[in-house]
Amino acid sequence: MKNTYFFHIGLQKVKFILTFVFFSTFLCSVCHAQGQNLRIESSFQPPSITISNNSVYKVIIHGSQENPQGALPQVDALIISNSPQTFRSASFINGVPSVRLEMSFQVKPKKMGKHTIPSWPLKIGSKTLQVPACTLEVLSPNQQDKIRQDAEEKQKADLKQAC
Repeated sequence: MKNTYFFHIGLQKVKFILTFVFFSTFLCSVCHAQGQNLRIESSFQPPSITISNNSVYKVIIHGSQENPQGALPQVDALIISNSPQTFRSASFINGVPSVRLEMSFQVKPKKMGKHTIPSWPLKIGSKTLQVPACTLEVLSPNQQDKIRQDAEEKQKADLKQAC
């Protein structure tokens, strides 16, 4: 009975190691195959907001999961977070290996209008690519925004009276 138990544990380790080796090989082959076809896209989600809302500036790198190096340009009318959320994925799409890295930056507008983050260089491995320019449209507050803002001001006033 003891020998069967140890054999079972040994078999589980072998299965784990084989699975690990398979996925490691898969990721390496995907990275190697896609390394030649680097592509970058950028977008705001949503691309149009009112002054009291936030948006997310996304930079998606297709063909690599390497950490990129670059400096996001500052735009006077926008407050852009310094620490993006990152998401990495590797998959097969129609039998073709695919990898991508997605970086999401929180953006808060300071004023209304159309605000563009200009094209900027991003170094990935030994290659330098341009992140495309992207525009966020910031609109005047709508009725719902005004109601929310009035409620916040009333709450602040009530809080001051309570103190």
